[in-house]
Amino acid sequence: MRDLRERARALGLVVIVLAAGLVGCTSYRVVMADGGDVVSGAGGAGSIGESGGGAGGSLAGFGGSAAGGGGIAGSSDGGRPDSSGSGGAAGSGAGGGAGGTAGSGAGGAGGTSGCVPTCSSTQICIGTKCLLADGQICTLAMQCASGACSPYYADTDADGYGAGAATGFCGTTPPVGYAVQSGDCCDDSTHPVAKLIHPGAGFQTSSANGVCGGITWDYDCDGTIETSKEAGKCSATSVFPNNCVDVFHYYPESDCGMVESTYTCIGYISSCTEYPSPDSGPLGCR
Repeated sequence: MRDLRERARALGLVVIVLAAGLVGCTSYRVVMADGGDVVSGAGGAGSIGESGGGAGGSLAGFGGSAAGGGGIAGSSDGGRPDSSGSGGAAGSGAGGGAGGTAGSGAGGAGGTSGCVPTCSSTQICIGTKCLLADGQICTLAMQCASGACSPYYADTDADGYGAGAATGFCGTTPPVGYAVQSGDCCDDSTHPVAKLIHPGAGFQTSSANGVCGGITWDYDCDGTIETSKEAGKCSATSVFPNNCVDVFHYYPESDCGMVESTYTCIGYISSCTEYPSPDSGPLGCR
């Protein structure tokens, strides 16, 4: 009977060992697809009194990376009291997909000018013709790329008025040294006062001192001398007291620059009399 009990105990231990061994050998594995998929695995538990054995599986797909998990640590259920299973080593894997090849291609050739030979720096190619750029001298509008040939006058003193015959230039803006308007009777850059002499000039209280062929007070180039004030006189037809008539006239050129007033004809005491207005000051002329 004792023999039977010892055999039964031995048989039980074998069953336990086998069962534990089966547990220690258990593992799983998952395989994923290409392109960065992960493959991982975990080690099974160690058998009684022994280290866990299964190593983590690993596999990296193309262009991806993966690392297998470590094995599950074995645990002691018998045998040596200080015996324990260690986890399996973690699997690792790395992979990288190759980058695509860069595309390349040469650009198309630039178009050729329609003007042969090539236009100069003062011309612009229009269709197949080289036409003049704005600011270039012209005689006809058809010569200009802008389609405009405008007359301008040499303006030496830069007062906005030119003199002499007109010169044609392409465009609608006068070039430097030229003006749209003509009629300047003193276009002379050597005399500073010349800038004040031109059509439409204002009254001046100083003489031009004979510049440009003898100009003294004719600042507006009209051939006459105008004064900023008028010397009023009573008409011979004036009748006191209610019909005192003014006859205005310009002061003589000799009075230009002198202190003068405007006079008007009024009835005063018993007759019509020229009476000065309170605008006394230098007499301007042009």
